[in-house]
Parts: sequence; structure tokens; C-alpha cells
Amino acid sequence: MSAWLVLGILTLAPLFAWFTLRSGYSTNVRAGAFLYMGLGVMLGLVKTIPQ
Repeated sequence: MSAWLVLGILTLAPLFAWFTLRSGYSTNVRAGAFLYMGLGVMLGLVKTIPQ
């Protein structure tokens, strides 16, 4: 994985996680990127729920 892809996943996970679906990336890399993206989405949803 290139440093630019890692930086992109850390900052804009929903966009850059899709780049790991191309050939050449292991299942572990894909799972890690999508889990990180899912965590970010879940935290974003929790913060927007009115109390």
C-alpha cells in the first residue's frame, strides 16, 4: 500500500476504502479499511441522533 492511500483512508475513509477493492490488495487491508470506514460512519450517526 502506498503512503498516499493510507493517508487517504485515514482522512476520507468512505472514498478511499473503495480503492482497496482493486486487485493487488489483501483481504486484511480491505477489511481494515472498511471496518475503519464503518466505525467512522457509526460514530457520525451516533453524534447526529438528538437526545
